Amino acid sequence: MESKTFRHLHRSFMGIMTRWMHFYSILFAGLWIFIAFSCIAQQSDSQIWYTYNHQAILSKKWGYTFDLNHRTGMVNNMQARISAARFGGIFFLDRNHRISGGYAWFGGYLKNAPVQMLDENRLWQQYLTLHKKGNLQYFNRFRLEQRWREQLPAIGSKRGKDFFQVRARYMFQIQGPVYRSATPREFMLWWQTASELMLQAGKGIDKHYFDQLRLIGGFVIQFNKSLSLATLYQYINQYRVQQHINQNIHTVRFTLLHTLDFTRHNNDWGPVPSQE
Repeated sequence: MESKTFRHLHRSFMGIMTRWMHFYSILFAGLWIFIAFSCIAQQSDSQIWYTYNHQAILSKKWGYTFDLNHRTGMVNNMQARISAARFGGIFFLDRNHRISGGYAWFGGYLKNAPVQMLDENRLWQQYLTLHKKGNLQYFNRFRLEQRWREQLPAIGSKRGKDFFQVRARYMFQIQGPVYRSATPREFMLWWQTASELMLQAGKGIDKHYFDQLRLIGGFVIQFNKSLSLATLYQYINQYRVQQHINQNIHTVRFTLLHTLDFTRHNNDWGPVPSQE
C-alpha cells in the first residue's frame, strides 16, 4: 500500500514538473525578447567571467564541490571586478536529486577608493533536481545565501562595517545535444539556455527586494565524461543600491566543468549545471 501511494505521489509530482517546464520554456523565450527593449533605456556594462567548476563523487551518497571565479571588464576596460571561491559538501538523495551547502568568499575590486577590495563572506544551502525528457535535460536549482557584505570604510578606518543580507535564488536550465560522437559518453556538443532570479532582504538594500535577473545562452563542449567547457552569453539586469539605478550587464562566460568519481564504480550522477 505504501509503495503504491509513493508511486502515485511520484507520478503526480512528475506531471506537475513537466507542465511547469513547458510553461517556463515559453516564458523563457519571452524574456529573451524582453532584453532587446530593456537594454535601450538603462545604463549598461560589459564583463568577462572565467570559472572553474569542480565536483567529485566520494561514495554513493556523498561528494564535494568547489568553484573558482574571476571577473573582469571587457574590451577597453579589462580591470578586475570580482574574485571568488566557493566550496561545500553534496548529499545525493538519488540520481536526480541532491542537496548541498558550504561557504563562499567574494572580493570586489575598487577603483579610486581608500581600500582596494571589499570582502563578502557567504554561507549557502542548495537543492538541485535533474530531469531528462527525450534528448533534453532540465535543471531546477534552489539556493539560499546568508551574506556578510563589507561596506566602504569611514575616513581613517581600514575596514568597513559588515551588512547582513539574505538572498534567495532560483535557476532553471535546459540543454540538448547538437552533435554526439559515435563513442558513448565521449565528445559531445550541447546547446544550453538558463535563467536565474534573485531576491534579497536585509540591511542596506533600501527596500529593493529584487536583486537581479540573469538570462544565459550558449554552447557546451563535452570532451569526455569528466571535462567540459561552456562558452556562454549572459545578460544581467541588476539593481545597484549605491547608485539607485537598474544596470544591464552583458557578460561572456567561460566555464571549465570538471567531474571526478573516486568510487571506481562508474557512477553516473548526470551532468553538472554550468552556472556557478
